[in-house]
This record gives sequence, structure tokens and C-alpha cells, in this order.
Amino acid sequence: MTMALNAKNKEGFINGAIKRPESTSTIEYQQWTHCNNLVKSWLLNFVSKDIGASVIYNNVAADIWSELKERFSHTNSVHLFHIEQEIHGSVQGNLNIGAYYTKLKSFWDECDAMCALPTCACGAAKELMQFQQSQKTIKFLMGLNESYTAVRGQLLLMDPLPAVNKAFSLIIQDEKQRAVSIHAPGRSSVTDAASFAVRDNM
Repeated sequence: MTMALNAKNKEGFINGAIKRPESTSTIEYQQWTHCNNLVKSWLLNFVSKDIGASVIYNNVAADIWSELKERFSHTNSVHLFHIEQEIHGSVQGNLNIGAYYTKLKSFWDECDAMCALPTCACGAAKELMQFQQSQKTIKFLMGLNESYTAVRGQLLLMDPLPAVNKAFSLIIQDEKQRAVSIHAPGRSSVTDAASFAVRDNM
């Protein structure tokens, strides 16, 4: 929801950044009222009718947002807890590599939507994002079956550690290379794709 409001340049109406003008006879007040009512309608359409009925009489969109956020923050925390449990408990098992990656990515996408990284101009957000990416890659590699031990070792030698989507791509390349090696006597089945990637990053 916040992403949609940000895209429409209306996020200030829910975080309190855009204040209601003191004078009610100005053009600015009319514009604020129009935008405030528009954001209110978006918020009310976003929730169920029962929930909407409990906040509909708040005149300011920021007040509606604040009340909804306070009311459902506990629910979000419980949901986030279960998502994190699923992520940490995920292993490849009987899944093929594509299904395993997709399963993890769906959990990560849901988690990222609930806990968006802060934005700033100091570079801290970039470092935090890089750390988050490395944690995802490590989790992905940890859950792989033992048949991927060699390629996993090669990926862990890469500096910097590749993003999880890049690691997935390299493993797919490795699988194709090994399939070719099986049908080509005399060719090495060592993890060529990852080995090349490691050398390229040194």
C-alpha cells in the first residue's frame, strides 16, 4: 500500500509529512482536502467493510493509517515470525533446484513487502541491502542437497558473494555442464561454471 501511495506522490498524507493548512479559505486547503479524501478512499477500499466502518469517521487519512497500523502491527509480527520460520526451515529435499529457489524467493518477497528497507542518502541502506542479499545467498546454499557440495564451495569462495539469483543461475549452468560431461568421456565434471565465475571475481 505504501508503495502505491509513494508512486502516486501521496505518501505524505499517511506519514504526516503533508500537514493540513491552518486556513480553510485557501486554495492550498482545498487541494489538501481533495487529496486527503482521495487517500482516505484508497485506504477504506483496501480493508474489509467491517474494518473500514470502524475508522470511516476519522477525517484525516494519516489518523486512519495510524490506527490501522497500530491495530494490525501485532498480527504482522506473528505473520512475519511464521515466514521467518519457513525460510530457516527450508531445504531442497525432494525439490528440484528451480522449485527450491522459487519456494525461498516467495517467502523472501513476502518478508520484504512487510519489512521494507529504509531509504537514505548516507549509503547505510545500500550496505544493509548488500548484507541482506548475502544472507539470502548463504541460506539458499545451506539448504542445497549434498550433490551440490562442490559448486557450493566454489560459490562461497567468490568475493563478493553473488546475489542469490546469480548463485541460482551459476548452479543451473553447473548442472548443464555436468550433464554434458556425463555424455562426453574424458571431460571433467568439476564445477566449471562456478570455477570460471570465481576466477572472474579474483
